[in-house]
Amino acid sequence: MMPAPKFPQYKTLIFETWPIERCIGYARNPRKNDHAVDSVASAIREFGFRVPIVAKSDGTVVDGHLRLKAAAKLGLTDSMAARDREVTHEKQ
Repeated sequence: MMPAPKFPQYKTLIFETWPIERCIGYARNPRKNDHAVDSVASAIREFGFRVPIVAKSDGTVVDGHLRLKAAAKLGLTDSMAARDREVTHEKQ
């Protein structure tokens, strides 16, 4: 597990490696960006997975749906994920 960056808003984030199948796309995600999957997949292939998928502890993706789709297209089995340790089931 990586330590959180030195920014106050990140103090409660936990950075982990998660299996791709643990990440669940938010069903009401308003973005329709499937046309960009190939471009993001190319960037991940070239530069690696640089920006984590942000998710709740239950695996629901808060930010990073496109990165998740691109990682799946590339056949990656794991992704970098950040979750907020302060988000409880009641707050979700």
